[in-house]
Amino acid sequence: MNGDAMLDKVRDITSGERQKSYGNPLTNHERIAAFWSTYLEIDINYRQVAMMMVLVKVARDMNATKEDNITDIMGYAKIIADMEDALRGHPILL
Repeated sequence: MNGDAMLDKVRDITSGERQKSYGNPLTNHERIAAFWSTYLEIDINYRQVAMMMVLVKVARDMNATKEDNITDIMGYAKIIADMEDALRGHPILL
């Protein structure tokens, strides 16, 4: 699949059913950050959660290269941009 097709797939994945399943991305990542912060006893923020999820995908790809890993990495990059846009006062358009 080429890059443009992957981007289209990422837009589809990060909207609709995925958001219905997991809720608002910013709320979800802030919730994860709170759990991780408590468990690790250090402050973690929403952006760090998304970046660490990218690293999970990188680690998996080191074991077995799969297109799905790249699609997920692109998805997390989009989610980071959407969350930061929302924090600037723009709605998350997923």
